[in-house]
Amino acid sequence: MANCNAYCGEQLPDHSLIACEDYSKGGITGFITYDCGSEPADPSNGVEIAEIIAAGKAKVVLGIKSDLPEGSEVTVDNPIGCGFPTITLTADRTLNLIDANVNEDNVAFYNGLIGKKIGALSFYECDSDRITHISPRGGLTFFGNRIVPATNGEIQTFTGQFRWREKNISNILPAPVGIFE
Repeated sequence: MANCNAYCGEQLPDHSLIACEDYSKGGITGFITYDCGSEPADPSNGVEIAEIIAAGKAKVVLGIKSDLPEGSEVTVDNPIGCGFPTITLTADRTLNLIDANVNEDNVAFYNGLIGKKIGALSFYECDSDRITHISPRGGLTFFGNRIVPATNGEIQTFTGQFRWREKNISNILPAPVGIFE
């Protein structure tokens, strides 16, 4: 007798090991924001991405530092009497940003990004030479600040967070040729 009912009916794909302990390292040095409705069909296609950028529907930002922390579960009470007390509906996710390219143009860029819904975001993992592409159904938002330290022994930065809601982990793809070079 089964000890649980699984109504989804999906079989798990295989898990694969990393060969010779060649694990992926951190390090995010750039990103692309895509306007709503301008998301690429193939985020790894450098020609397609260059066309979207040339049309003014995407922006590339380089020379930054960023990290992707763990998402936060969004749960509700389980409507079934037996089982776990809550079920996971989705997850709130963020990408943290630090940008030391502080100038008047970038103040305008980040002010324009605050409150603007974007359709997708690709961030560049420099050590692995790949991207993670985020394209949630509801888009992404950004909030950020300019940080001016108290002394001249530290640098000014823009800091911020891209935020989105999506249950699944975002896809890893090859970096689009010619975009992050």
